[in-house]
Amino acid sequence: HERLPARAAADASVPQTRVNAILAGADGSLWIGANRALLHMQDGQFTSRGRELGSQQVYEIVQTRNGGLYVAARFGLYRSVGDGPFEEVSSEESAFCVTEDREGGLWVGHGDNRGLHHYRNSHAQAVWTEARVRCVYDDSGGDLWFGSRDGLHRLRDGVITDYGLDDGLPDVRVHTIVRGRGKTLWIGTAKGFVKWSGTAIVSDVTPAVLAEMNIGAALEDSAGVLWFSLASAGGFTLKDGTLGELPGLSDGRIHWFWEDPDGILWIGHESGLFQHRDNEIRKVNDAAFDRLKNPRFLCHFVSKDGVLWMGTSNGIVRYRSNRFDVFASDCGLKCDNIERIVADHAGNLWFGGRDGLFHASIVEIDKVASGRLSRLES
Repeated sequence: HERLPARAAADASVPQTRVNAILAGADGSLWIGANRALLHMQDGQFTSRGRELGSQQVYEIVQTRNGGLYVAARFGLYRSVGDGPFEEVSSEESAFCVTEDREGGLWVGHGDNRGLHHYRNSHAQAVWTEARVRCVYDDSGGDLWFGSRDGLHRLRDGVITDYGLDDGLPDVRVHTIVRGRGKTLWIGTAKGFVKWSGTAIVSDVTPAVLAEMNIGAALEDSAGVLWFSLASAGGFTLKDGTLGELPGLSDGRIHWFWEDPDGILWIGHESGLFQHRDNEIRKVNDAAFDRLKNPRFLCHFVSKDGVLWMGTSNGIVRYRSNRFDVFASDCGLKCDNIERIVADHAGNLWFGGRDGLFHASIVEIDKVASGRLSRLES
C-alpha cells in the first residue's frame, strides 16, 4: 500500500487502501480506519492521525458519549481525548468489537484468547479471558451478552453465565447476536440459529436443518419473521418454527436486509436488488440500473431524511420519492466498489471499500440527478 499523506485537501485523491471503518464524529469531522492508517478529516483537510498506532490495521472506531475516541486495532485498543495524542489503553492482541454501556463503560472483545475486558474511568478489568470474543451486545435491560468461539455468555450484576451445547446451542462458535422483538434475541452460530426467549435458549423453534447452516446477515421484521442469509449463498425465513428458503436468491450471497416504514423488505444480493412485498420476492428492475452493468448490492445506508442509499460493485444507487437514481463512474465517481456509506455534518456522503475512500456533496448529487451538473467532484 502507498503511504497516506500527513495532510491533504479533502478533495485530493486518497491513495488506494481498503477502508474498514468510517465514523462521523459528534463535531462533524470524519474518522476513517484503513488497513494501515487512521485518517481524520476536519475543516476540509485530511490528516493522518494515530502515529502511536504505527501501521496497524484498524477494525473499528467508536466515539463515546463524553467525546472520547477509541480505536480497535490489530494489536490493541487506543484512546484519544480532544485533540490529544492516542494512548494505548490495552496492548492485548486484536481488539475486534467495542460497545459502550449505559454507565459510560466500554466493553471490548479481544482476539487470541484475551476475551472480554471492561474499561471504566481509565481502569481496565479483564472480565472474561477464556477465548476470543466475536460479538458484544448490550440489551439495554441491564444484561451484556457476548459471543465467543466457546459459546454464548451473559453478564448480569457482575456474574457471568455461560451457555453451551447442553443449553441448546447447536454450535459453541457464536458469530452474531441479533435483537428480536421484546426481550428475545437471535443467536447465530457456525451451525445455525437459536432463539433466546427472555429466560432460556429455545432450540425447538428452529428446524434441525439449521444445524448445518453458517449464518451471515440477519433481520427480524415487524411481523416477527426472521430473515437470514448464509455465509456462502442464499437465505431463509423462519416463522413459528417453519423454515422457508428465499426463492430466486440461492445463487449468490445476500449482503443485507432492510425493512422500510411501509413494511417492505429490501434485500441486497450478489445478482441485484430485491424486495419482498405482498408475500412475494421480486427483483427490482429499473431502467436506471442499466448503467451499472449487473451490479452486486453490497451495502446500504438510510439518511436522517429517510433516503435509502445503496453501495454496489459499480456505483451508487439512491432511492427517494419512489425514484431510483444511479451514479456511476461516468459521472465522476473515483471508486466503484462501495462497501460502506456514512453521512457527515457538512452535507457530504462518504463512500469506502476495497478501492479506498471518497466523498461527494449531496447538493452536487442532486444537481447531477436533475441534469444541472454533468459530473460529481468526488
